[in-house]
Amino acid sequence: RGVLYGDLNGDARIDGTDWSKLSYYLLTGQAGLGMGEAYTIEAANADHQAGVTIADAELIKAHYNYTKTINQKLSSQGTGTVGL
Repeated sequence: RGVLYGDLNGDARIDGTDWSKLSYYLLTGQAGLGMGEAYTIEAANADHQAGVTIADAELIKAHYNYTKTINQKLSSQGTGTVGL
Protein backbone atom coordinates (compact mmCIF):
# COMPACT_ATOMS: atom_id res chain seq x y z
CA ARG A 1 0.00 0.00 0.00
CA GLY A 2 1.18 3.51 -0.72
CA VAL A 3 2.14 5.97 1.98
CA LEU A 4 0.51 9.36 2.43
CA TYR A 5 3.29 11.25 4.17
CA GLY A 6 1.97 13.10 7.20
CA ASP A 7 -1.07 10.82 7.60
CA LEU A 8 -0.10 8.78 10.65
CA ASN A 9 -3.51 7.28 11.38
CA GLY A 10 -4.31 6.16 7.83
CA ASP A 11 -7.54 8.14 7.37
CA ALA A 12 -6.30 9.78 4.12
CA ARG A 13 -6.18 13.24 5.74
CA ILE A 14 -3.27 15.21 7.18
CA ASP A 15 -4.62 17.07 10.18
CA GLY A 16 -4.19 17.88 13.85
CA THR A 17 -4.73 14.26 14.86
CA ASP A 18 -1.62 13.24 12.94
CA TRP A 19 0.41 16.11 14.39
CA SER A 20 -0.79 15.28 17.91
CA LYS A 21 0.11 11.61 17.49
CA LEU A 22 3.63 12.41 16.31
CA SER A 23 4.15 15.11 18.95
CA TYR A 24 3.14 12.68 21.70
CA TYR A 25 5.58 10.11 20.37
CA LEU A 26 8.44 12.63 20.15
CA LEU A 27 7.79 14.14 23.60
CA THR A 28 7.34 10.92 25.53
CA GLY A 29 9.42 8.45 23.55
CA GLN A 30 6.56 5.99 23.93
CA ALA A 31 5.60 3.93 20.94
CA GLY A 32 1.90 4.14 21.77
CA LEU A 33 -0.83 4.97 19.30
CA GLY A 34 0.61 2.73 16.60
CA MET A 35 3.98 4.47 16.25
CA GLY A 36 5.71 1.09 16.08
CA GLU A 37 4.03 0.11 12.83
CA ALA A 38 6.17 0.36 9.69
CA TYR A 39 3.52 2.39 7.79
CA THR A 40 3.16 4.89 10.63
CA ILE A 41 6.90 5.44 10.94
CA GLU A 42 7.20 5.91 7.17
CA ALA A 43 4.25 8.32 7.09
CA ALA A 44 5.71 10.28 10.02
CA ASN A 45 8.86 11.02 8.02
CA ALA A 46 7.14 13.90 6.23
CA ASP A 47 10.34 15.77 5.32
CA HIS A 48 11.98 12.63 3.84
CA GLN A 49 15.13 13.16 5.90
CA ALA A 50 16.83 10.53 8.07
CA GLY A 51 14.70 9.57 11.05
CA VAL A 52 11.51 10.99 12.51
CA THR A 53 12.11 14.31 14.25
CA ILE A 54 10.40 17.47 15.47
CA ALA A 55 10.97 18.86 11.96
CA ASP A 56 8.48 16.28 10.67
CA ALA A 57 5.89 17.35 13.26
CA GLU A 58 6.42 21.01 12.34
CA LEU A 59 5.96 20.22 8.64
CA ILE A 60 2.77 18.26 9.30
CA LYS A 61 1.37 21.18 11.32
CA ALA A 62 2.36 23.69 8.63
CA HIS A 63 0.77 21.47 5.97
CA TYR A 64 -2.63 21.31 7.64
CA ASN A 65 -2.42 25.06 8.33
CA TYR A 66 -1.84 25.57 4.57
CA THR A 67 1.56 27.26 4.97
CA LYS A 68 3.70 24.41 3.54
CA THR A 69 3.16 21.35 1.39
CA ILE A 70 4.41 17.83 2.07
CA ASN A 71 6.06 16.33 -1.00
CA GLN A 72 4.21 13.09 -1.69
CA LYS A 73 6.39 12.10 -4.66
CA LEU A 74 9.53 11.14 -2.71
CA SER A 75 10.10 8.16 -0.50
CA SER A 76 11.77 8.71 2.87
CA GLN A 77 15.00 7.59 1.25
CA GLY A 78 14.73 10.58 -1.07
CA THR A 79 14.36 8.63 -4.32
CA GLY A 80 11.56 7.10 -6.26
CA THR A 81 7.87 7.77 -6.23
CA VAL A 82 5.06 6.64 -4.01
CA GLY A 83 1.78 5.33 -5.38
CA LEU A 84 -1.22 6.72 -3.55
